[in-house]
Amino acid sequence: MKSGIELIAEERKEQMEKHGRTHVSDVRENWDAQLSTAAGMLAYQDIDELNGRDAPPTNWDLATWQKMWDKPYFERLKIAGALIAAELDRLILEDLVNVQQHLPDHYELKMGTTTNQEKKSMWIRCMSRTGIQKDGNDDNEAWEKFFQSMKNYFGDRFIEIYHNTCTWHVDFVIYYREREIE
Repeated sequence: MKSGIELIAEERKEQMEKHGRTHVSDVRENWDAQLSTAAGMLAYQDIDELNGRDAPPTNWDLATWQKMWDKPYFERLKIAGALIAAELDRLILEDLVNVQQHLPDHYELKMGTTTNQEKKSMWIRCMSRTGIQKDGNDDNEAWEKFFQSMKNYFGDRFIEIYHNTCTWHVDFVIYYREREIE
């Protein structure tokens, strides 16, 4: 007999492998908490009382939603658990995906956390062999545009961008405060 966590992990794996869901697609398509909203509805035991069968979350396919809605309670709980896991992943990876969208494709990104003086901060390290350059020189205009886009995106969560190298922005770290989830 499988545990609940094993059943949820299997369901999430199926969502990704069979139905083509990815972390990136969840960030891009479920930006308005659709995953957790759907999970809450599917986890409701007397689901027919909710009157939501014909009202899928924003951007969701009606037929797919109805197929999930019509499943037995036990099956819906597995789906709901997997959707909660997907929502957590989406929240964690949203910042990483946003940074990647503002950089050339040749950058490799890594994400982590650090604690300094009892304050926790997040970081994204951006590394590339070529960096941001134009005609063999630093492309300061492109860098300034990137820097401003990061300040705008992170807002009051933005701390700093620290360069590990001095040329072409080939290795730098973006430090920012953790998102407060309401």
